[in-house]
Amino acid sequence: MSFTYHFAKSELPLDQFREAIESVIDPGDEHGNVPEGTWREQLLSAMMRERSDHEEGQYGEIFLAAGGIRGVAVYEEADEVHIKVSSFSSRTDQYLAARFAWEAMQLGAEVWKEGHEEAGALTTDQLGSEAIESTHAEWWKLSKGTLAAYGDGQYPVLGGIISLSVHGQDASMSDEDLEAHYISRVAKLGDAFPCTTVTFDMAGVGEKSIHILQWELSSLLSKTIDGVKLPGETRGAVPLDALIELAGHHLSDGCESWVCAPANQFEDGLLDRLNEYSFGGTSSGELTDADWRVIAQAPIIAFVLVAAADGNVDKKELKRFAEILGGLAEQQGHLPTARMMQTAMTIFAELIPRLVSGEVDPLRELESFVSLADSKMSPDDAGKVKMSVLVLAKEVAEASGGFFGFGSKIDKDEERALAVLIHVLGFSG
Repeated sequence: MSFTYHFAKSELPLDQFREAIESVIDPGDEHGNVPEGTWREQLLSAMMRERSDHEEGQYGEIFLAAGGIRGVAVYEEADEVHIKVSSFSSRTDQYLAARFAWEAMQLGAEVWKEGHEEAGALTTDQLGSEAIESTHAEWWKLSKGTLAAYGDGQYPVLGGIISLSVHGQDASMSDEDLEAHYISRVAKLGDAFPCTTVTFDMAGVGEKSIHILQWELSSLLSKTIDGVKLPGETRGAVPLDALIELAGHHLSDGCESWVCAPANQFEDGLLDRLNEYSFGGTSSGELTDADWRVIAQAPIIAFVLVAAADGNVDKKELKRFAEILGGLAEQQGHLPTARMMQTAMTIFAELIPRLVSGEVDPLRELESFVSLADSKMSPDDAGKVKMSVLVLAKEVAEASGGFFGFGSKIDKDEERALAVLIHVLGFSG
C-alpha cells in the first residue's frame, strides 16, 4: 500500500526542487547540532538512500527523517515527479512527504494526490496538520488491517529505505504503541555505524567476506556477509549465523538485509563461546596453519588404512575417495570438520604417495592429530572432528565393494583397520 503526491516535471526545474528538499532535511551546523523545527536525516540515511524503481538516468532517492519508519521516496516517472509514502509510515514520514509537496507548491507546481485527482490540485490547507493527522489515522487503520491478515507467527518484510519485518501479532497493539515500536526498531538501525567489509583468504576455508565489528559503536552488519571479526587481537572471525544464534539477544534484527550489533554489550564469556565457532574452529587462534596440515592428514590416513587393507590402493579407489572427500567438505556444517576436509583436499595428491611408500608413519601422524585436537580444540569440536574421521573410514570400508568393486560387506582386513582407528582416536567398543 502507498499513496503519492505528484506534479508535472514541466512545471518547475527539477534541480530547484531537489535543492528545496535538501534544505528541508538540513542536518544542522558543523557541530552536528540540529536547529529546533528542522528535519534531520538519520546517520545512515545518506548511505542507504536508494535509487527508486525507475528508468536509468532518472532522478530517484529515498529520505528518512528522525522519527520516521519507511522513509519518503522522491522519483521521476514518465512526465511526473512522485512523492511516495508507503504503508506503516509514521507521522514523521507523512509530514515529511507533505512538506516536500508544499515546497513544490511554493515553486509554482500544481500538486495532486493519487486517487483523488477528480477533486483537483491540492491547496496548502490540505497539507496542514489537521489533514495529515486525519490521513495518518486512516493509514494506520489500513496498515493494522494488513498486519492482522498476516496472522501470528508470520514475519513478512516490507521494502523501503530500511527493510522492516512486521509481525501479525503486532496488530493487537494500539496505534500509538505500534508506531513507537517500529520507530524504535528503525532508530536502532539508523544510529548504527555501517561496517567495512574486508575479504580474507583463510587457510582451509577459502575467501570469506568479513565485517570488522566496531566495538565502541553500534554496528550495522549486512546479512550478505560470511562473518564478523570479534573484538580483540586474538579473537577470530565467526560466521554470521553463529553470531545470530549465540548472541541474538544482543542484536536488533527485524529487517531483511541488516543486523544491528550494539556497542560494548558482548560479555567475555559470550565472546569466548563465539570464538569457538571461528572460521577454522580454533579457540583464541591457537591452531596454526602447520597444525591444520597435521589435522588434515587424518581423513587421508583413514582412507589409506582401510582401502589398502587388502595390500593395494588402485587409481579407481583414489579417484572415488577424492570425490567423497570433496562432497563431505562441501556439505559439512561443522566448521572445524569442514576446514579439515577442505585442507585434506589440498594435500591429498602429495600425501598419498608418501603414505603408500612408507615415508610417513600413519599411526604416528594419527596420534599427532589426536593430540592437537584434544589440546587445542574445545571437547565438543575435538569429538566431532575425530568422529568424522572414523565415520569416513567406515564409509570407505562399506563402499570398498559397493562403490569401488562388487561387494558391500566389510571384510576382516578392513575390520582390523577400523579397530586400529577406533583405538588411536580414543573411542571404545
